[in-house]
Amino acid sequence: MALSVENLVIEAGDKLILDGVNVTFPEGRITSVIGPNGAGKSTLLKAAANINSNYKGRVLLDGEDIRSIKRSDLARKLAVLPQGMTTPSDITVEQLVDYGRFPYRSWFKRGNPQEDKEAVEWAMQVTNLGHLAKRQVASLSGGERQRAWIAMALAQKPRILLLDEPTTYLDIAHQLEVLEIVRKINMDWGMTIIMVLHDLNQSAKYSHNLVVIKDKGIRAEGSPQDVLTKEFLAEVFGVRAESYRNAMGEEILNPVAVIK
Repeated sequence: MALSVENLVIEAGDKLILDGVNVTFPEGRITSVIGPNGAGKSTLLKAAANINSNYKGRVLLDGEDIRSIKRSDLARKLAVLPQGMTTPSDITVEQLVDYGRFPYRSWFKRGNPQEDKEAVEWAMQVTNLGHLAKRQVASLSGGERQRAWIAMALAQKPRILLLDEPTTYLDIAHQLEVLEIVRKINMDWGMTIIMVLHDLNQSAKYSHNLVVIKDKGIRAEGSPQDVLTKEFLAEVFGVRAESYRNAMGEEILNPVAVIK
């Protein structure tokens, strides 16, 4: 199931955010969208998820313009987790995850209770939340709460999952915990994952493909090994970096100074 954007132009008031963006997200792979603050990373993700349909150009899912796809049908194919999600104080993890089954229900259709139950249990198992099913979401740690939101998106049983800064505000242990779950979802179920990340070394470790946004367009695209270089950090972020290999043989970029 391929997702792509063609000649995407997005404005906010009189400000041009993205100008003529063209990109295809590889099917069955993890793509991280990176770039400086304010470059338009989340804006691109919202358009790709049809959260924002106020743009010029096209967003295509298997060659079909997503603006022509019925919302419930789109939600069975594509799930998105925006930033800053909040929940009622008395809702349990299981109830939150069950909300992910909305594409399969309507005012006139109850849905399939057995399929719903199996999907919710599966989503909680994948995100290691089964033992917290009856806990109120408000009582969870930040990492547990983020896993609950991911589980809700997974309960939609999509083929494509979009995550907008899924590790923001989490400590390093919970960041890695969430990213390991993302990797497992991709490896075990072949789900296409597109996420906005800020940490460049994490994007290198957990992504097959990088899309770099700067100056209203795509500055670079490719594998982390090809894209993430010291020259890249100097050009895109304006910082000087040193590199070294860790005990696992992974190249780590360490920003050391702002280029003036």
